[in-house]
Amino acid sequence: LEVHQGDRSLAESTPMRRKTVRELLMLLVHRRRIRRTEAIDILWPDKDETAGANNLRATLMHLRRLVEPNTDDPDDDGPAWHIRSDSDHLLLHSSDRLVIDAERFGEHMTLARDADRARDPAEALGNYRSACSLHRGEYAGDAVDPDWAAHHRMSVHLDFVEAATRSAELLTAGGDASEAIGFARSAIEAEPLSERAHRALVRARVAGGD
Repeated sequence: LEVHQGDRSLAESTPMRRKTVRELLMLLVHRRRIRRTEAIDILWPDKDETAGANNLRATLMHLRRLVEPNTDDPDDDGPAWHIRSDSDHLLLHSSDRLVIDAERFGEHMTLARDADRARDPAEALGNYRSACSLHRGEYAGDAVDPDWAAHHRMSVHLDFVEAATRSAELLTAGGDASEAIGFARSAIEAEPLSERAHRALVRARVAGGD
């Protein structure tokens, strides 16, 4: 998971070094809306209701300081924009000021598949490559409890294998065997049993005269 506020990466900011802050943000990215009690059960399963609620309140404060547009001004006490809450739920709202790589990855995959169906190989390839560039390993891999994201983690993994394999196929068809080999190898490294990725590698190597 990587988050940008404007042109600035928040990966090395002090709040993001707090594991529970990263975890809460990952939960909100994944779910968009989550009950407070559920977040507490996931993040602090060994705490009682009062202690869990206190921990959530403190973690939410750190997270808002990280992502809210008005937190650079200590005199600005305006309402939260990106991390909103009511008595029962927490909600995440992204914007052009808060860019999340997991969202962009999904958007590029949708555009790539649409272009493939429309038989627009250049547009498809551009979006598959962009999706690959946003993939930085296992989705929510550093979560305290990785099980809550298991289904989506597998979906992102398979999407990356598809994007890398399809990039290899399109590059081979376009005469760029060298780059195609790199994408095919990336797909195989991620999913060694993918027959389609292996076929893409063989075709790229043959096209390149290997």
